[in-house]
Amino acid sequence: MLYQYFLHERAKSPEKVMAIWVIGDIHGHSKQLEQLLDFLPLASDDTIVFLGDVIDRGPDSAGVLRQIHQLGQTHEVIFLRGNHEAMLLQARRSRDNLPFWIECGGGATLDSYRAKRFEDIPDEDWSLFETSRLYYETAEAIFVHANLDPNLPMNDQTESDLLWRFYNGPIHHRSGKFVVCGHTMQASGLPALSEHSVCIDTLPESGEGWLTAVDCARKTFWQVDHRGGRRMS
Repeated sequence: MLYQYFLHERAKSPEKVMAIWVIGDIHGHSKQLEQLLDFLPLASDDTIVFLGDVIDRGPDSAGVLRQIHQLGQTHEVIFLRGNHEAMLLQARRSRDNLPFWIECGGGATLDSYRAKRFEDIPDEDWSLFETSRLYYETAEAIFVHANLDPNLPMNDQTESDLLWRFYNGPIHHRSGKFVVCGHTMQASGLPALSEHSVCIDTLPESGEGWLTAVDCARKTFWQVDHRGGRRMS
């Protein structure tokens, strides 16, 4: 099986392990997110990490944000900034940046809010965007939106790499920690897995494909598609 050796890395302790679930780029496809959250066996003490790019391109970015807020009422949610959230924030701060964001799918986000002005986007969503992290790190893993420089400690990474650098092959960070990222869409619909890293951006811009979550405690992948299909490995 493709992920066999990854599965063998799961925790050996018979005790329950608190799960960290990581969800790849959603891009406004709220239906798939709803289906994925319904599929995942979430426990109350689990943590959910969103890798960024939850907005733009798809039809319902506002609906995606509503689900994230609801999830935050029952679970610890870690929200990472993707390049699309960064573009939105830049467009709000300077109208000179607005055309680029619109060209990259921002118009669909405004439409989902029925917004004519940035002020029409709820304050709680702006708060989530503004407080989003560039990376999240645990004792075992590093979570970033795009990629990183494997030779630099995390506090020396550039924002450009964390938001924009494409995944062109396996990452082996100097810390030895496992790296989970998104940003670079995998046309196969399967996560790009290696010994020290995985890219879980698997949902095409059209939304016709697989949205991926990885359970970092049990080392399993969970996916749903636009037709309601489910699979795990």
